[in-house]
Amino acid sequence: MTKHWNVDAARAQYAIPHWGEGYFDVDGRGRLSVRPRGAEGPALALPEIVDAARARGSRLPLLVRFADILHHRLARLQGAFAQAMAATPPCTRSRSINRRAWPVNWRRSAAPASASRLGRSRN
Repeated sequence: MTKHWNVDAARAQYAIPHWGEGYFDVDGRGRLSVRPRGAEGPALALPEIVDAARARGSRLPLLVRFADILHHRLARLQGAFAQAMAATPPCTRSRSINRRAWPVNWRRSAAPASASRLGRSRN
C-alpha cells in the first residue's frame, strides 16, 4: 500500500528542511521552487525556469545561478555581526592583530620574531 503523496511528504523525502534554508521548497503543485531573496521574497518554480531556458535553446544539464541568494545571505551575515557588535561593550570587542608582531618567512612557519632566538644561548 502506498502512502498519499503531498507537499509535506515531498519535503520529508528530499530533506528540504535540512538544506533549503528558506531558499528552496516544494510548492503547492509539488514542484521544487526557489526564493532567491529568502522566505519573504517571490517564489520561482524551477521547472518553469528550465522550460524557459530550453525554449531559448539551452540544453540539459543546466546550471542555474541565483545571485540574489548570495546577496541575501551576505546581508544576513552582516546584520548578525552588526547586532553582535552592538550588544558587546566596546572594551571587550576583539581587535586586529598587529602584523609586525608575527612576521611570516616563507621558508619558515609563522612565529614571533623573538621565537627563533629562544632556544639559542647568548654566549
